[in-house]
Amino acid sequence: MRKKTYPQKKMTFLSLLFRGLLVTAIICAAFAGALREYILYQIRTQAETQMNERLVKIQQQAGYIDTTSERQFVMNDLRCKITLYTGYDIYIPQLIGDNDCNDAVEVTPHYSKNNHAICVLLDENNSIAASNSFTLRTVVRPNEDESESGLYTFDKDALDMPEVSKLYDDIEELYSRCGDTGDIEVSLSSIYFDRSKKIFIPREGKITLLRAKTHRDILRESGDITVEEEREIHIDLEGKGFETMTNNVLGDYPRFSMTILIGVPDSDIKQYGKDLEYCINEKGDIDEPFYRRTTGENFTEITRTLPVYIDGKAYQLYMRFIVDEHDPQFVQFYYKWVTIFSAVTLAVTLLLCWRKNVLNKAKYAFEDYQRDLTDHLAHDIKTPLMAISGYAENVLSGKLTEAEQTEYLNSILDNVSFTDSLISRTLYLNHMDCKNTSKETIPLNDMAEDILGKYSLLLHEKKIVYSVSGNAEVHADRTAMETIIENLISNAVKYTPNDSTLRIAIDKKHMTFINSVSEKIDTKELKHPFVRGDAARSNADGSGLGLAIAERAALANGFKLEISCSDTEFKAEVRF
Repeated sequence: MRKKTYPQKKMTFLSLLFRGLLVTAIICAAFAGALREYILYQIRTQAETQMNERLVKIQQQAGYIDTTSERQFVMNDLRCKITLYTGYDIYIPQLIGDNDCNDAVEVTPHYSKNNHAICVLLDENNSIAASNSFTLRTVVRPNEDESESGLYTFDKDALDMPEVSKLYDDIEELYSRCGDTGDIEVSLSSIYFDRSKKIFIPREGKITLLRAKTHRDILRESGDITVEEEREIHIDLEGKGFETMTNNVLGDYPRFSMTILIGVPDSDIKQYGKDLEYCINEKGDIDEPFYRRTTGENFTEITRTLPVYIDGKAYQLYMRFIVDEHDPQFVQFYYKWVTIFSAVTLAVTLLLCWRKNVLNKAKYAFEDYQRDLTDHLAHDIKTPLMAISGYAENVLSGKLTEAEQTEYLNSILDNVSFTDSLISRTLYLNHMDCKNTSKETIPLNDMAEDILGKYSLLLHEKKIVYSVSGNAEVHADRTAMETIIENLISNAVKYTPNDSTLRIAIDKKHMTFINSVSEKIDTKELKHPFVRGDAARSNADGSGLGLAIAERAALANGFKLEISCSDTEFKAEVRF
């Protein structure tokens, strides 16, 4: 039993678009998820790598510290190194482009709100011996003696003075107001310093809160940066055993330069380092280094320890990074590329849907054309078959004279010939699109004259006056061009009344066929297969395929066939 088949449902543009948008949504969702994982991978990998590098660096620097100084100054030196090396810089380049750093994502704790990096050194009493709390440092050169020159730090615990405490209180207050678009700048005009301990204390200067329009401007120190607030620094330590130095802008000795503020507020150390403990194992030795990474709803927290030995004494160095996964830069990067990818994918989807719809329309039109061709063929072939059947029955009845039998048999042969011609022309029309064209230069005047010669007797019998004017050459397939001219001349000769005219005009852009008609006919569907324009054309001599074949042959060569009709003339024009 043959399996029953059903006609395929035609796909509309809306159906294609719905399916395309569904696939697009799935692809965009997959991209968004993959991009999110990519960002998280970059955050965690870079934070872990940088933490390991900085901890090892601090551990190494601790071994270079001069332990012959007082413990307070030893720890102050170590605190400077801890502050210098504690921090991270999460850098994510743009997915496409020249990766200009101005367009890349760069998140650092100092300039990015809700991102933190702390480092503390704990002693056996679980007390903080040093940390990366705020530290001022400057390069001091008292004279040409390099041994006395170098990096001097401001020890806030060296003196218990209200002015020193106020300086750090002002720094912490202004820092708390920085947000993502602010920064603190400390500029000093004079300092107190101790060349033996390599420490300094500000004497005169100011603390400035700077404000930029965007986070990137403050990070790159570019764009429009304004002063939001300034606070004066004035500390009097006369008679306290310190030397004084005024900043010498001319570069002579003594001089100091490059005063910078590094580190984090004490409040950050207390908040994010409160659960850190000095741990020893059962043998009384300091615990081995440990590593821990935890992730919350919006953050990644990484903690690691290393042992540090100073003058034979064991300390535990803790470093903790907290990265805000929803930092505005990460969020902006994420939505920017999701939007770009979605827009491009949507554009491609619309383009593919449009292209598929165009192809479907052509496919459906061709299927409809073939179906109509078959239906019309089946309909038109009934007439000659019925005639053949009728004539055959009369012949078989045996009641006809010999002359009548001959007439009937000739009619049968004529109808068989017509049926064969109808089927052959239909098959030819149906397979025209599958034929390969081989183009060459063709003189149109000669071809028109040769084809008209085939119809000379019929033209003479109908007393049709014909003419060919003009001449031109066209680059086309010879067989197809012969098919066009043959069908248009045949059509004109067949339907031109007696004692009328047929004119063919040729130029470089057109070939026009004009023949007389007895009345105006509707040409709207005349190029469709099996369509005849009027009663005069609806006869057994015409198949209704001539103009259809001519048009298909013209289209195969990139030409266009246009037809029109007035009360007295029928016009067929081939445009090259």
